[in-house]
Amino acid sequence: MTKTDILILGATFYGCGMAAVAKGKVLVLDGNILSGWEFVHALNPGREYDGKVLRTEEAQGLYGRLRAVNALSADGRVSLAGLGEVFAEWCLARHLPIEFGVDVVRQDENHVVAVTPAGVEEYEAERIVDARPKAQSGKWLNAMITAPSVLPDGGKGPFMMRHSLVDGEAFLSFQVPEDASWSEARAMFHRAWDFRPTVLKYSTIMLTATRFDCRLYVNPLAALEAGICEEVAR
Repeated sequence: MTKTDILILGATFYGCGMAAVAKGKVLVLDGNILSGWEFVHALNPGREYDGKVLRTEEAQGLYGRLRAVNALSADGRVSLAGLGEVFAEWCLARHLPIEFGVDVVRQDENHVVAVTPAGVEEYEAERIVDARPKAQSGKWLNAMITAPSVLPDGGKGPFMMRHSLVDGEAFLSFQVPEDASWSEARAMFHRAWDFRPTVLKYSTIMLTATRFDCRLYVNPLAALEAGICEEVAR
């Protein structure tokens, strides 16, 4: 059995923010293979980026790094590939203790049972924090599509479109019922796409998200800072 002071479920921006400033021994468990997946794998580019409103040096530093490597433009356009790489770099620089490929199958107040690449493992902690996003006011299924740069951002029938940092690419967002399963949500998305508005007639889907977008935070930097401030306040 692995014992730790703080066990964080989810290597999200929020969870990694907590882990970076946690007091005591901390361990992060995640079933995915990438930190920050709630934005990167959900194909959620975030919005309203403004380094001036960030309160912590950690979040300000990540904002500056994204701008420096051209993963984030001055007007808030994002390269999700760049975001994923820069955040992985951020986590490695802080030696965050993250175990990927770990799926939690049972949890109580101080104990977790999980399936890991090495088999079934048990974890015990004085404090367990679930940092995985949950649908509280809606959830969305997103995709990346081809779209001409002259096509403005905004509503396109049942979809909301926003251009990415790469010319000719855009993020498409489609809200689904909170109780919809993954297969149901994908079926709804593709039915809507089959009858998409004329302005999207010649667009094609390049990539569909592999995770739901729950939008608890306006952008990944806000999520990171929320985790930092949550832990600092304790």
